[in-house]
Amino acid sequence: MKIFNHFNSSGTPCPICGTVEDSPPVLIPIHGTKDDNICEALQVHLKCIELSAYRDGSKIILAMVVKEIKELVV
Repeated sequence: MKIFNHFNSSGTPCPICGTVEDSPPVLIPIHGTKDDNICEALQVHLKCIELSAYRDGSKIILAMVVKEIKELVV
């Protein structure tokens, strides 16, 4: 996961907080949009999410936890 320095304020707001605050974002791929190693992605503030990993025997489950939803933008 690549963390960028600045949020692209001319793009879509963060789908979690609904703002374009200049806070470090990450790009999260949108499932089902991959075409020849290129896919659509959502720009999300890093501070709006938390990633967790869970072990279940030989499996590892990754989960993205939303810290607080102010406005869900889809």
